[in-house]
Amino acid sequence: MKEALGISQLYTFVIVFVSIIMLLLIGSLSYSKAFKIKTRIIDIIETNKGFDENVEDEIDSFLKSAGYPINTRNNKSCPDVKGTKAINTINNFDYCIYSFETVRGPYYRVTVFISYDIPVISSFLRIPISGETRIIYDFNN
Repeated sequence: MKEALGISQLYTFVIVFVSIIMLLLIGSLSYSKAFKIKTRIIDIIETNKGFDENVEDEIDSFLKSAGYPINTRNNKSCPDVKGTKAINTINNFDYCIYSFETVRGPYYRVTVFISYDIPVISSFLRIPISGETRIIYDFNN
């Protein structure tokens, strides 16, 4: 009888250990994908020297080809950052772009969200990953 209890405890330990490893693997893969997407959006903004409707269309086409999930939330608004509202309009994808003015020129903050396709958890779980562009200089002025 002692061996039967020992084996069931061992199975429980193995199942818990494997579950934790799987959750860590899923989390790191999702973080990696969101980080790459954030970096590419920053590159698109810096390449075009700012953000406008054409850049927004380019970002949306990139997100569609990258497999970034479509925003299915009822609340499609971006949270305010430092009293600044997001400059991107309500879009199909769940990302936010903020513009900040400095003496040298504007810079942008991009926030993307790690997404999970778990029905109940995905509506509550919204983990942001943010990054900023360099200051975009206007040499024409």
